Amino acid sequence: MSTFRESISQPVVAAFCAGGVAGAVSRTVVSPLERLKILMQVQSVGRDAYKLSVGKALVKMWKEEGWRGFMRGNGTNCIRIVPYSAVQFSSYNFYKRSIFESHPGADLSPLTRLVCGGLAGITSVFLTYPLDIVRTRLSIQSASFAELGAKPEKLPGMWTTLIQMYKTEGGMSALYRGIVPTVAGVAPYVGLNFMVYESVRKYLTPDGEQNPSATRKLLAGAISGAVAQTCTYPFDVLRRRFQINTMSGMGYQYKGITDAIRVIVMQEGIKGLYKGIVPNLLKVAPSQFCRRFGPAKPHLGEFGEQEETQGEVTKKTLTAINHRPRIGHTNLEDPPVQRLFERRKKVLFDASTSIPSIAKFHSDNRRHGYVKILKFSLCIDLDRHHVKGTHRTAPKSDNVYLKLLVKLYRFLARRTDASFNKVVLRRLFTSKINRPPVSLSRIVANINKEGEKRTVVVVGTITDDNRLLECPKVTVAALRFTATARARIIAAGGEAITLDQLALRAPTGSNTLILRGPKNAREAVKHFGFGPHSHKKPYVESKGRKFERARGRRRSRGFKV
Repeated sequence: MSTFRESISQPVVAAFCAGGVAGAVSRTVVSPLERLKILMQVQSVGRDAYKLSVGKALVKMWKEEGWRGFMRGNGTNCIRIVPYSAVQFSSYNFYKRSIFESHPGADLSPLTRLVCGGLAGITSVFLTYPLDIVRTRLSIQSASFAELGAKPEKLPGMWTTLIQMYKTEGGMSALYRGIVPTVAGVAPYVGLNFMVYESVRKYLTPDGEQNPSATRKLLAGAISGAVAQTCTYPFDVLRRRFQINTMSGMGYQYKGITDAIRVIVMQEGIKGLYKGIVPNLLKVAPSQFCRRFGPAKPHLGEFGEQEETQGEVTKKTLTAINHRPRIGHTNLEDPPVQRLFERRKKVLFDASTSIPSIAKFHSDNRRHGYVKILKFSLCIDLDRHHVKGTHRTAPKSDNVYLKLLVKLYRFLARRTDASFNKVVLRRLFTSKINRPPVSLSRIVANINKEGEKRTVVVVGTITDDNRLLECPKVTVAALRFTATARARIIAAGGEAITLDQLALRAPTGSNTLILRGPKNAREAVKHFGFGPHSHKKPYVESKGRKFERARGRRRSRGFKV
């Protein structure tokens, strides 16, 4: 439970809320088409109540039920999206970290992301399926089907329908009727959506352009959604038929999936497996538009994009600003041609890109003048300004990795209110002389006292000690490791992790032991001592007689004899 609580932070809650708002808006916009699709899917042979064109069917629905007919079942569908999104997001991260990641923060291949998305989709569908079957019942209970007979004066609501199904139709099995074809359709839907989206996006994106426009993304999403839904649509028809399999008047007495397919093909032909596909395809583009460009879009990160595309890898854009544009040569042209370096350079990173990768990007591009990164969630600024000789509020170093760590732990210190994060943040501010190295022998001496299962945290460098004959198994998180120290820790079966990986494991610093080395541990201090003014005496004020000296190095509190 504590691990789960640590994994939930303010951005995750914001993503849940934004995903719920985006899902509710998109479902409300296409609710008339969604209900019409369900009515066409469940209409039995020989009935022509909704055997009409889409326009005429919507007009018929409006005349018979008004605007309430367009929204019938939409409330349950909107309520369902909140737990659906929460379960999908949590299960995606669980499968990714527990099964597929070789080490924390590892980059996953597109195929692995596809598998994670499929498993997360199956998990979320299974846990929220009762609300889906209730939504289907509510959508058809007020329709003008002859099989349903006269409509009652007051139609039952969501909870009444749910309880009634549980009591009268067989308990929990009634709430999961049709789950098999539903789950069977998730994997091919995710795979087709992912592959078609990537193919269409690459086809629509001109050569050399890394970031496609919003219109191209929308078109690619609409095409991939239409293709995936068309190929997996028979599973959706089977799901709706099984959901009303025991409903009085409308029930289809299917014995199983094979029997259902055989009966539908015999009585209705192949077209029976594609009933209602026209309104289903018409709602793809509006749904994609509401999700991608709605008011909740700025809050949607990897979670929001993954929910809408079932496996699409989300990208974030970094814009590097060149503060000294100049004439130079480019090695992309042969022969080299002089040109003016562009002031802006956009680079795409995956949502799972690690902080060291961003640091490497900065170091590789700094020689060309790209020294400031904007439009990123951490919003770092590498411009160095004058810093007074007071208590630091930021490190003096221009190391991009160090600045990103400061942003990370400043956020954790503000959100978690844990003293551990505040201590780490203060030590990240300090100069190099105040971040002395810690040897493996010092770590071993401390873990023998405190317990070997705790993670040792050092805001500095871990060095090897040849006096230490045997290194025990220990997990160490530090800014840097020497090559021999890292090799000895890993050879003993331990872990050498970075501070950003530690933030993912223990956002509040639970089960950790934070250490620091002696201030005179550096070689420069051993040879030359501390720098100038390190032993400067404090300024002394006297409140005694005019020519009296203060006693000792303190402030005199008044006249003393």
